[in-house]
Amino acid sequence: HKFSRQGNGYVSLNGDMICRNGEEVLDVKDILIPGVHNVENYMAAIAAVGRAAFAFAPHFKPTSAIIIITAMVFGPEAGFLTGAIAALASNLFFGQGPWTPWQMFAYGMAGFVSGVLQSRGWMPKKPLWQGVVGFVLIVALVGPLLDCNTLFTTAVTLNWKNVAIILTNGLVFANWQHGLAVAVTMVLISEPLQYMLQRVKTKYGML
Repeated sequence: HKFSRQGNGYVSLNGDMICRNGEEVLDVKDILIPGVHNVENYMAAIAAVGRAAFAFAPHFKPTSAIIIITAMVFGPEAGFLTGAIAALASNLFFGQGPWTPWQMFAYGMAGFVSGVLQSRGWMPKKPLWQGVVGFVLIVALVGPLLDCNTLFTTAVTLNWKNVAIILTNGLVFANWQHGLAVAVTMVLISEPLQYMLQRVKTKYGML
C-alpha cells in the first residue's frame, strides 16, 4: 500500500515492513514512540476529572496524589507538566483567573519534587509512608504556594503579619484537608496505579 509518492520514489507498507522504492527498510515493530507527553496529557486529564468529581468538597481532592504517582514513575519533568496541565484543564470547569498560574506552578512542583525524591531513592516504598510524604508536600509546599495567590491578590500590605495570617488560615481551613486527601489516595491507589504506569512505560519504551 503506497502512502507517499514523490517523483519516481515512493514509500509503502508491506505487511509489517516499511519499504522505500520497494526495498524493505524498517520493521514497524522497531518504532517505539517515546510519548511521555501523551501519558502526561492522559494523567493530567484523570487528575483534572478527580478534582472536578470532588467539587462538593473543595479542599478534599485526589488530584495531587495522581500527579505525585505519575512523577514517581516517569520522573520530575513529567510530574511538573502533569501537575501544570491538570490545574489548567480543571480550571476549565472551575474557572480561570489570576489563581491559575499559581495553581499550575504549585501542582507542578508537587510532581517535580516527588519525581526528584523517587529518582534519588528517597521516596518510601510502602504506600502508607508515601501518603505521609504526600501529606507533608501539600502542607509544606503546595498549600503555601497556593496561598501566595491569596497573599498577592488580597493583602493590602505585604508584611510578615499578613503573611502569617494568610498561611495560618490556609493551613487551618484548607491545606490539612488537601494533604489528608492526598495521603488517603496514595494509600489506596499508589501500588496499582504505579504498576499500570510501569507496564505502559515498559511496553512503549519510555525509559
